[in-house]
Amino acid sequence: FKKIVWAADPMESDRSRGQGTRVLREFSKAVGAEVYPVYVLSDGLLGLSIPRASLVREFVKPMRRALKDAAKRAKLSKMAPPTIVVSAPSSRGKAAEDLDRFARMNDADLIFVNSHGRSGLKRMFMGSFAETLLLHSSTPILVAGPKADSEKALDHILFPTDFSEESKAAFRK
Repeated sequence: FKKIVWAADPMESDRSRGQGTRVLREFSKAVGAEVYPVYVLSDGLLGLSIPRASLVREFVKPMRRALKDAAKRAKLSKMAPPTIVVSAPSSRGKAAEDLDRFARMNDADLIFVNSHGRSGLKRMFMGSFAETLLLHSSTPILVAGPKADSEKALDHILFPTDFSEESKAAFRK
């Protein structure tokens, strides 16, 4: 791995982001990858209907500052400048596709995303960007849940497969 796109959420609390950030820090250091912190600014995630120009004018600067702060607190060894990807008009699926497009345009080997592990009503109302990303992305995804333990050595990897040619190609990559 040379490039990892981090689907960062600068609005997430350090406590919520903490374990996932540790996993990302140790993984990226172990493989020597540069991390690209990216936030997808979208009007669709909360069901808002904000014109793209207004979204950019009102939210890009404060989100860029918040993303820079979150990236600094992550203490990653090799990090590219944080990026805001504007996805509007949008939906959760479009936001995931826009993040995947950014990853592909920057030749990323992997997208790292944190999962909150919500269930019940919270999940119904808040949804799951991580799950949507898994469904829409052609770039490999690494998801860290809230109870993830970081590993020092990457000597065992579970690779689910259907033994198709596509799975064999993904395994070789």
